Amino acid sequence: MCGLVLPDGQYWQWDLTLIEDVNNNKLLFYNDHNKKWGAGGQFINGCCIDGVSSYNIQCANNPSAFVKMRFKTFFVFEDEVLQFFKEGEYHRNTWELHSIPAPDESNFCGNGPGVVHWKEYDVFYLGNWSVSQLATPFQGDSLLLTLLTKDKVGGSGYGRSGGIIHQLDCNTLALINPDREGGNRHEVSFFARVHAIGEDGWYAGMGS
Repeated sequence: MCGLVLPDGQYWQWDLTLIEDVNNNKLLFYNDHNKKWGAGGQFINGCCIDGVSSYNIQCANNPSAFVKMRFKTFFVFEDEVLQFFKEGEYHRNTWELHSIPAPDESNFCGNGPGVVHWKEYDVFYLGNWSVSQLATPFQGDSLLLTLLTKDKVGGSGYGRSGGIIHQLDCNTLALINPDREGGNRHEVSFFARVHAIGEDGWYAGMGS
């Protein structure tokens, strides 16, 4: 029998998150390690004045010189790891990859695209976890996992407050966050149990 607390060197690694329209049998939302958000990029206005590229106050005074340039921006939720400890403490790590536009380094007199810089944001969270019994089961599930973050290091990141435990076995943890507007658009996140690299019987993750 397996629970949230795993042996040393093991953790729960996020696999995917989805929202399904059960009435029409289609996905309303899907996210995994490879999903690029905002992959269409964005357009930013600069200007080209007498053959000189500019992205400053001079452009505001020369509207006829405005140039709209596409920047290949995006962001990816690369990974998320959860570790639970017997004392009621949990650790969480998230990794995000962002493509950030640099219009001041771009040539608005050229054909584009604009200059972008890739940046990875690694955030570590520390907090307490607890499991409680729901007064009214949700679709047959009755255990609620609550994550209370006490501290974090490394940037803004993104939150995870827990969820209703839909599945918990020796391989998979699935958490449901019910539709807060009372509909059927429930968010489900799946995590896979991962051992440290080098151990037999499991696929290798990022390491302990």
